[in-house]
Amino acid sequence: MSSRSTRANDILMTGRVRTPDSLEMTDYFVLFSLFLVLGWSIDPMRWQLESVPGLKRFPQIMLGINFAFIFLGKALFQFKAPRVSGTRTLLEHRWLVLFALFVVAGSLFAKYKNQIDETFLTLGLFTLTAPLMHWYTLNARAPWKLLKAILGVFIFWSLVTLAVQFYFFRRIEIFHAREHIVLPIAGAMFYYHPNKMARVFGVLLVITAAIAVSKITAFIVGTMTLIYLFGVSLFTRIHRQKDGLIKTFVVVGFVSAVILAITAVVVAYFTAGQAAPSGNIGYRAHTYEMAWKKFLASPVWGNGFTKEAVIDFDLFTVETNTQRLPTHSDPLDILAAGGLIGGLLWLASLWPKVVRAFREVTLRRGSLPWDQFMVHQSMMMMVVGGVVVAAFNPILNIPNTAIAFWLALGCLATTTQLGLQTLSEHKRS
Repeated sequence: MSSRSTRANDILMTGRVRTPDSLEMTDYFVLFSLFLVLGWSIDPMRWQLESVPGLKRFPQIMLGINFAFIFLGKALFQFKAPRVSGTRTLLEHRWLVLFALFVVAGSLFAKYKNQIDETFLTLGLFTLTAPLMHWYTLNARAPWKLLKAILGVFIFWSLVTLAVQFYFFRRIEIFHAREHIVLPIAGAMFYYHPNKMARVFGVLLVITAAIAVSKITAFIVGTMTLIYLFGVSLFTRIHRQKDGLIKTFVVVGFVSAVILAITAVVVAYFTAGQAAPSGNIGYRAHTYEMAWKKFLASPVWGNGFTKEAVIDFDLFTVETNTQRLPTHSDPLDILAAGGLIGGLLWLASLWPKVVRAFREVTLRRGSLPWDQFMVHQSMMMMVVGGVVVAAFNPILNIPNTAIAFWLALGCLATTTQLGLQTLSEHKRS
């Protein structure tokens, strides 16, 4: 399908976006639920609410109730309004839905047939947050205003978390394994502001925050965030450049600069000695090897997610009350439990949406206002950063953290379609 027909299809699917209006009451309820989800997930005050019986499921229950009222309200009062059907949204996320069904089916078998408590049910269920948020934000009365409000909640918790982290500078890892929620937001909220000093502050904030948390994942996500911000600024400027030689020169120069930057970070890490974080390499290497052996034992469909989501760690005694621990790599867990089928479904759920968002909107920024572009880029970096974090930390089988990740993907799908419509309308005018 051509890009022109794809864009036309997006406009048809999105419908006519109304003139920005006030948010509805249900929007405020969803924002409050998201506020709770992020508070429970990042937990900057270290209250460990996700471990408190009766409270750990409260944000998810609130969000579920909100969506139930949203479905009921749209069915009763807005059935004649231009909207995106739930069926069309599910088709848009078909690979993700198939992945979720695969995981949920296997996890339910593990839970009720094999009597296993630690299953992948959370991974399967909360994956559906993405199509839900995509459908909900596209059907909102004021979609861009709602998306900005959603980003505002992320910004609030990012700033609170950074303030606490700076207070405990290099002493406590406040947002470890949540770097994708904090660092990209900290960079984007300032970098895409028209004020040049704000951009400089955003870059310095990302660098300082990564040092403050002092974890390898933070350095990786921080470096990735800065490379992405600089790269987007560069490539959006040369996208319309007709001279192929200039384009090639710029690309080669940028790649060379990225290689030098990564080399500098690696050299700084290894020369820091005891001051550098260890990364628990011994633990991770052993768990990754165990997961890889599971995958090799059944590479096509794994165990169908019918086995435990933890492993019996036997290399050494860890400083916890149990030796039954997660692998610390969601992609490896997906491969080990779901084989190539699970891995390819998961990849197909993410890769096309990220590539399309980058190619069709990011590189074609055009007349997209800076605040809308900031929302789009923030969601993009949270998704990409989340994949990086998930590669080294278990985040997709933890309820509130999983919701935050898949919510960003759903919002990214929306910003892509709305961005395409804005660019197309500007081109026609």
